[in-house]
Formats: sequence, structure tokens, C-alpha cells
Amino acid sequence: MSVYYLDIIDETAHSTSSSPAPLQNHWVATPDSFLSLQIGAALQTSLDFTEILKIFSRELKSTIPHDGFCFRSDDQDIVFYSGIPEKHNFVCQLNLMGKCLGEYSLYRSHEFSEPELLELEILVCTLLYPLRNALCYQEAVDASTKDPLTGLNNRRSLDETLEREIQLAHRRESSLALLTLDLDHFKNINDNYGHSCGDEVLRCAANKIQGALRSCDQVFRYGGEEFVILLAETNEAGAKLVAERIRNGVASCKCGEPGILITASLGIAFLQKNDTATQLFDNADKALYRAKDNGRNRIELHES
Repeated sequence: MSVYYLDIIDETAHSTSSSPAPLQNHWVATPDSFLSLQIGAALQTSLDFTEILKIFSRELKSTIPHDGFCFRSDDQDIVFYSGIPEKHNFVCQLNLMGKCLGEYSLYRSHEFSEPELLELEILVCTLLYPLRNALCYQEAVDASTKDPLTGLNNRRSLDETLEREIQLAHRRESSLALLTLDLDHFKNINDNYGHSCGDEVLRCAANKIQGALRSCDQVFRYGGEEFVILLAETNEAGAKLVAERIRNGVASCKCGEPGILITASLGIAFLQKNDTATQLFDNADKALYRAKDNGRNRIELHES
């Protein structure tokens, strides 16, 4: 097994190798200039970083065959694989204008030759600016749909997602449950302990909600101390079970000042045949207010 490491810094390549015989820069790589232009032009056709990585791999294969690739960015919590991991790796650390974009790896079943490694030093540079632009675009998109305090999806994301999930449920004739959740007496926490403590409670509650969900479920911070959860293809018993897990999880929050009691009330509604997004949400909200009227720290189901 061989692993070659390449550090790309502001379009200047410096290479080292983990193999016993380090690369010797005693000859000049001369990749086809048309290929460099072709790759560069192809990479300008998208702002989707996954598509850019696929394009680069596809264009590169004509000169340097490989079986798969991986891109990892710890800063943006991205790990994207394509193809088949093999025992021989070429690893690029991509740095542009003092910022690390991430790590790009190529895989294949046989070793990369010295001419290929030196050619890669040049060709990988065509990836830098298109990938940087795509990652910046993705960051902007995430910022517009994420709540900065909790890291959950925000109300804008809910509006877009709910319409899509309703259309999908109608088309598949499958169930869709919507849960609304409100932290009980949250205003008292802000008033008595300060907004910093309130923020800590919101983050703790968000983590507990996420921890109670399946990977296919979706949670959103709707505003203030209110959250919305979407459960696709879930029956009444399943929705109540998830809601109870969430309620217990929120009640177990240990944050803020000692002695703070954190509880949540939840309302559940199921999508009916002719429901719009507004009707579904309103039905869950009515059940939520009934839970509050009935004593809080409880779950109520909307009766259709």
C-alpha cells in the first residue's frame, strides 16, 4: 500500500511521500495544456461542490485513471465519497489564500507513477478556485436555512421542506406527522436568569430533540422557544413514541442555573387528504395549545 501526500498552497504545489523513496523533482511534468483548459472550463459550469468534484474526477480519468475519490472539509463538516476506495491513495491538502479548503484523495488498485504524481501537482490546481467558490456558495445557502444559535434548520427551511414532504406524502399515499413543541415558561427563564442562560437552554433542548429522532426525521427551530418536527411514514403510535422520547429528553436537560426546571409541551397532527401546509401546521398548533391548557409538560394529538 502507498499513500502520497500533496500540499497545494495558493496554487503552488509542494509534495512529500510516505513511501520509502521520496519523489525527486528531477524532471518537469508537462500535462496537455488543452486538458488543463478543458478541466478549468468544465469546473466553471456548476456551484454545487459535489458536482465540481465529480467533474474534476471525470475529466482527470482520461489522463490519470482512478477508481474513486473522497473530499473532506472539517470546517464545513463535509465528507463526500464517490467510487471505490482502493489501497493506493493520493492525498491532497488544498490551501488557498491562507485557508484550508479541505483534503482531496484519489484511490486506485495500483500505484501512482512518478510522472502521474507530478502531473497531478499541476492539474489539481485547476480545482482550487472553483471548489472555493462552490464551498462559499454552500456556506451561504446553509446560513440562509440554518438557525445560528442551535444549528437546526430554520423557519425558511421548514417552509420549503414542508411543501415538498406534503407533495411526496400525497403522491405516495403515505403518512406524515407534524409535531410542534414549545418550551414551558421559557420567558421566566429569560427574565429570571438572563438571555445567555436562555440561549443555553435552547441549545440543550435542540440537542435533546435531535437525539430522540431517527436519521430520516427532520427538526426545525420555528422561532423563539418553538420547534417543529416532521416524521415521514410514521403512524400514530410511532409519533406518540417519538414525542414522548423528546419530552423526556428535554426534561433531562441539565443546563443553565441549578434548579431550573425545563419541560416541553407538544402537539401532534397528521396530514389529511386535502390538507395544505398551513392547515397541517395549524392543527398541530391547536393540539399544542391544548397541551398547555391541560397543564403543560404533556403531549396532545389533534383529532381530525
